[in-house]
Amino acid sequence: MCDIEQMFHRFRISVTDRNYLRFLWFEDSSMQRVREYTMAVHLFGATSSLGCATYGLRKVAKDHCKNPMALRFIPEDFYIDDGLLSLPREQEACTMIADTREA
Repeated sequence: MCDIEQMFHRFRISVTDRNYLRFLWFEDSSMQRVREYTMAVHLFGATSSLGCATYGLRKVAKDHCKNPMALRFIPEDFYIDDGLLSLPREQEACTMIADTREA
């Protein structure tokens, strides 16, 4: 069992697409002046974040996984940022997790 910590924040948004994740924030507690910000990474709760992060995770696996078991693990045994798989030997699990983490 594993979890990718802060998965959405690991995927950056290109500069040209940041305007789609624009938000306003008050500068101080007086709530008189508003500042405009854009997100540089995907955030938890945005409609697009799940699809973008899942696609990115699978693309990383496809492009960088050397271990065939780890290559299958990501698309088949992950739900969002949680991976769950049972293996017959502890050493197999440790190798697969190390290879997945390396990718």
